[in-house]
Amino acid sequence: MRRELRDLLKQYSAFPEKGCYQLVLHFAHPVRISVGKKGDFLLEAGDYLYTGSHQSALRKRLLRHLAQSKKMHWHIDYLTAHREAQFRNILVFPNCQQECLLNQRAQQFFRGTFPIPGFGNGDCRFGCPAHLVYLPSPNPARLKQWGKENGVCTGFLLSPKTM
Repeated sequence: MRRELRDLLKQYSAFPEKGCYQLVLHFAHPVRISVGKKGDFLLEAGDYLYTGSHQSALRKRLLRHLAQSKKMHWHIDYLTAHREAQFRNILVFPNCQQECLLNQRAQQFFRGTFPIPGFGNGDCRFGCPAHLVYLPSPNPARLKQWGKENGVCTGFLLSPKTM
C-alpha cells in the first residue's frame, strides 16, 4: 500500500503545495510503540488518524511519511516507520490552515479517543490532547463523508482501493 500511495502522490501534477492532511494507519493486532522521549505505548489493533499540516512542501512531507526508513524526527515517524503499520488512506485539505481545528472536529466526528497524550501536538495552540486519534469503528463510507464535509481536495482522498 505504501508504494501505491507514493505512486499516486507522484502522479498528480497539480498537487497543492500547502494545507492540512490526515494519515489513516492500521495495525492488525496490538503493538508496542516506542515514541522517542515520550516512552513506550501499547496501541490497540485498529485504525488511527493522524492530523498534520505543511505550508510550503506538502507532497514532500507526505512522501516522507510514507518512507519506512528515515531519521526519527516527529512523533508520527515512530508510527509510520513501524513494521506493522499499514497505510489505509491519506486525506489532503488544501484550504485548511489550522490542523488543530481539523483534528478536534475529526475526533468528535469519529468519536475517537487520544491513545498517546501529547502525540504530535508540540506546536498546538488550541489545547488538543494529541493529534493522533484512535478510530473505534473504521468505516470507508464514513471516511469519504468526513472528507467531503471538510473540504478534502477532489482526487486527494488517496487510496488505491477508493480511486
